[in-house]
Amino acid sequence: MIPAKDGCYGKSPASAAFSGAHQFFDPTGVSSCSALALLLAGPVVSLPNMLVIRNVIGTRKTLVYVGLVITMATISGMIYGAVA
Repeated sequence: MIPAKDGCYGKSPASAAFSGAHQFFDPTGVSSCSALALLLAGPVVSLPNMLVIRNVIGTRKTLVYVGLVITMATISGMIYGAVA
């Protein structure tokens, strides 16, 4: 868990980017940095969007693109959690 300066302790941004919206239904809540990572990565990692992107640029480039989006969303969430 990553402590945020606003006093909220939540799951890591990486788990938010990978696991999706089920964390919003978690009774313990979600930290602001995890929410940021989920909102940044969410539109890209949805199945319909991945299928459209795969049809346009191919499977291998889609995997690289989705991996980079998840990585950058995770890093952004960690930086926000450290700064905010």
